[in-house]
Amino acid sequence: MYNSLRAKLQIILTVSLIFCSQADAYWQPEFELLGEYAVDWMWIDQVVVIDSFALVNSTCVQILDISDPSKPERAGQFYATYLGSGVGDPGMTRIAISGEYVYLLDDKENALKIFYFEDIRYPEQVGEVEIRYNESIAVQGDFVYCCFQGGKLAIIDVTDKENPEIISELESDVWFWKLSVDQDMLYSISSSGITYCDISEPEDTQIIYCLERRYPDQALSILAEDNLLYIAGVLHTEDFEEVNVFEIIDFTEQDSFEIVTSVELDFRPTSIQKVDDLIYLSSSQAGITIIDVSNTDHLEIVGGLEGDSTLINIFYTFMSISGTTLYLYGNNVDKDLKTFDIENTEEIEEIGYFNTLSRPSAFDLKNDLAYVAGENGIYVIDISLLPIIKRLNMNEDITQVRVMKIEGNRLFALQGSNLLRVFDISDSLVFEEVGTCTTSGRKTQLEIVNSNLAIANGQNGMDFIDISVSESPAVIGNYEGIPRDFVVLDDKAYLACSGNGIKVLNISDPTDIEEIDEYDFYSRCIAVNEMFLYIGGYNGLYVFDATGELDDPIGSLTGSAGQWEFRRFEQDGTFIFGNTNYNTYLIDATDHENIDWTGYTPYTAGNLTFENGLIYQLDSHFRILDPSNAYSAPSVQRPPQSFSLLTSYPNPFNNTTLIRYSLPVNGEVSLNVIDETGRRIEAIFDGYKTFGEHSTMWDAAQYPAGNYFLSLQSGNETLGTTKVTLIK
Repeated sequence: MYNSLRAKLQIILTVSLIFCSQADAYWQPEFELLGEYAVDWMWIDQVVVIDSFALVNSTCVQILDISDPSKPERAGQFYATYLGSGVGDPGMTRIAISGEYVYLLDDKENALKIFYFEDIRYPEQVGEVEIRYNESIAVQGDFVYCCFQGGKLAIIDVTDKENPEIISELESDVWFWKLSVDQDMLYSISSSGITYCDISEPEDTQIIYCLERRYPDQALSILAEDNLLYIAGVLHTEDFEEVNVFEIIDFTEQDSFEIVTSVELDFRPTSIQKVDDLIYLSSSQAGITIIDVSNTDHLEIVGGLEGDSTLINIFYTFMSISGTTLYLYGNNVDKDLKTFDIENTEEIEEIGYFNTLSRPSAFDLKNDLAYVAGENGIYVIDISLLPIIKRLNMNEDITQVRVMKIEGNRLFALQGSNLLRVFDISDSLVFEEVGTCTTSGRKTQLEIVNSNLAIANGQNGMDFIDISVSESPAVIGNYEGIPRDFVVLDDKAYLACSGNGIKVLNISDPTDIEEIDEYDFYSRCIAVNEMFLYIGGYNGLYVFDATGELDDPIGSLTGSAGQWEFRRFEQDGTFIFGNTNYNTYLIDATDHENIDWTGYTPYTAGNLTFENGLIYQLDSHFRILDPSNAYSAPSVQRPPQSFSLLTSYPNPFNNTTLIRYSLPVNGEVSLNVIDETGRRIEAIFDGYKTFGEHSTMWDAAQYPAGNYFLSLQSGNETLGTTKVTLIK
């Protein structure tokens, strides 16, 4: 029988390669993404202005309403795009606009994506074509030019926007990297030189000239206009010294070039823009410098804005100009996008900014509002009109918030090293501080037990805080242990303490905390429903009956190494949302003997909340997901790809241990216990089993302490064996 099962297994493996070669995602439904808001942009490397809107290239593409440049407001974003892979590189262009179409280079999905916008706030993707390792983009008429894999140039015909087509690929002696188009010429510059091409006939694009190792050999930004190429960058001398330069090169003669001017600068220019006869250079060292280039024989600095630590706090700065407004941006920790009035070049004036929340760390909900906290303030976000999510307010006075909870009209924020602040948010957009107290140390978890009691967990243990009077919260008790997670059930607190097991506290008197039980069970996270505890333990979820001793689980969901290493639980009755390093799963624990996952989302944010039937997650983005399709989904189990006797837990064990094993096909199997002499002493199971994972409990109370072997068999063939140790 074993051989026949093995033959069937080969068929299953073949089918698995076709249908199951990816992840379990193909076997269960994915939660629906209802809305998403990029809270922390992390970095910005391009802004494209279209009328009264600006497209901001960051972790995704943000849309800002700049009709009033002094008060930029977020109007939307492109979902499921990721342009760039780190702090922006000066001069890189990953967004291009032509007519009513936006062209995006998406690094995550290795594609050029085309969006149509009748209204820029609601772009609609209409087409895409695969391009790997995208660097820079330029558009001219119905053709798009992209630098891609290995410094090559791709020419893409976008006449049919739904079916763009790569019609040609070019390589030159120097890399294609940063692009600029001027009429029928395309210029590219990289650290290895300059290439320019005749694109008058895009289908037959020709490389006209390559200038190898041409200084500046680290071009940070380029701009082409009227056969002139304006370059801002760094020149490396023969002595390996760096010289900052601004150059103008004349390419009127197609087979040669002429350096019109080359000027050494006392700052590193990282971005270049041109308006009429004025060149604008930006630098984190020097701010903004404006140069009159009407007479190339005599360049004159005619204005600017002196840089300082408050102007923009980054190595690179970038800018865009529209009309008399200049937009300065970068990876700034305080204000990510600043606007300046440049009508008077001698007196540039800062008129506004749009700041994002740096390193978001916590959030909570109040009706249709989400409060999101980070290093530099708290956002108040309206989530009543999904998929539209709108920022209503940002409070910049409440900074360095690590943990935050809302109870009624009170917001509790753990701030700094040991401070709990209480705010009245009766007016949802106004934060009125009403009370504070000092905790015993830096806390990383806060739970509101009821209107009178809060528990803060972290450095120096668990503080029990009386919050009955908002104006005078006070620490009234402390437990020295520091669990990874905890939950409260009636007058007991259950603590998940990793390798130190599960601890149970009597908290009926918060001024006199008593440890009443301790169980040797590895635990990372914990949740509770009525009288059942759900423990994220060693590679699995385990269910315990809290009405009795927590010696043995009454159900579990386990798998291969790392698959079910849960970090956090949220609960909806007998359904558990479990967060791992790979996915967030919905787990049906209604039947403790048949626990299984029914749906998932690929987002793994550790900040996870379930409320009003929706999942809320926070990392650099605040997301709202609907898991309802997973509740009603039929249970579709992925067949294991081999026979295995997975685990026995605990091991060593005292009297009882939970045994799990898997079968790739249906068949007759037996699970036997063998002692150290090789004698079979017990058949735990003998009969027909369907494919999939199975579990059973072995009660060894009648046997003496020692080593035993669990053997999974089919007929006369042994499919797997594992050793267990019984202790008394």
